[in-house]
Amino acid sequence: MVATVLVTISLRYGGPHRNVVKVATVRVSPDAPVQVNELRDYGVEPITLSLVTLVATIAHAPVAVSVSAQAEVRAEPVDPNASAYRVAVTNKSALPLMWFQTYRGDRRTISGRERGSRNLPVVMPGSEYTFELTSYASRKSPDSGDVWEPQDRIELTSLMWQDGLVEGAPAVLQGRFDASKAAQLRALLTRLRGGGQPSIASLRPEIARSMSFDPETRQFRDSLLADLDSLERTRRSSGGQNYETWLAGTITKCQQWLSRIVLPKS
Repeated sequence: MVATVLVTISLRYGGPHRNVVKVATVRVSPDAPVQVNELRDYGVEPITLSLVTLVATIAHAPVAVSVSAQAEVRAEPVDPNASAYRVAVTNKSALPLMWFQTYRGDRRTISGRERGSRNLPVVMPGSEYTFELTSYASRKSPDSGDVWEPQDRIELTSLMWQDGLVEGAPAVLQGRFDASKAAQLRALLTRLRGGGQPSIASLRPEIARSMSFDPETRQFRDSLLADLDSLERTRRSSGGQNYETWLAGTITKCQQWLSRIVLPKS
């Protein structure tokens, strides 16, 4: 059965949704293009409508390489007609994988680092971590149109194991990153412990000035401030705890987070 499409052609004057003039309604099929000559009555050149079959956009499986023999990476299309890849990182080591960094393409124009929440391992031994990357459009010149570029290379360029061993890129930058986060956690713990039990009023400005290093620490800070607001209004945190229980639990969370921060071996 040959599919047909009913098309209504209209002209608009004076802006969107204003002064809409219906010109014609035509039926278009794959084997019968239709020329809309009625447009001439409105001083507009005729147009021709036709149905064509579009070639499906296919994401070809790129080459996937890893800097470590203990971390296997592979990439494959999400499905036959999708312009996206599913990337899988498999931990073949006996140690948890704390973070890894990947680059797309030979020019390394796009990069991103995957790590576990609050310094938890991102891939446990014998486990697999997956994420998706979409193809992107770019212009080869200012005068050309957008074209979809195949990603022919997914590269796992650096990673760190739970014992602090870093493979790939130098560990200096990562060490500075983790050391700064650890310093902010220690400072927050000092404020939370205070001299005895700090009041909500004294704790709020201290927390507001802390934990600003990266999006994850800022999110944690904002959740603490929201809990303090709730405690002040209702004497209960967003989790239903009183102030004493909330404070003790928050100190424990910070201590556990701090204990999971592994500084790279130099």
